[in-house]
Amino acid sequence: MCNYGLALLSVYVSAAMIWLGLLSVGVKAPLTTILLVNSASIIVSIIPVTIGGLGARETAAVLLFEKAGYAAAPILGGYIVIMIISNILALAVSVAATFSLKRENR
Repeated sequence: MCNYGLALLSVYVSAAMIWLGLLSVGVKAPLTTILLVNSASIIVSIIPVTIGGLGARETAAVLLFEKAGYAAAPILGGYIVIMIISNILALAVSVAATFSLKRENR
């Protein structure tokens, strides 16, 4: 039951990130559309077409949002914003962890 709850939380946090990313470029999409597109694009990214699914998720999301009536450019822009922010946060955490470990080893 705990795993189900964590998986559900992960889906909603991911949808919230996408909603904020799309909102940052002026796209106001309903949460249900975001949840459906996100779930489908995650499934597509599992198919081993590219290294680590890089670009497959974004391409699937753009195509699915286009089918839902949204323009491709803002959707791609929103996903790029999400990718940049995610990578910056991951880099910041990695740097902080590295410095923390170096201090502990002294």
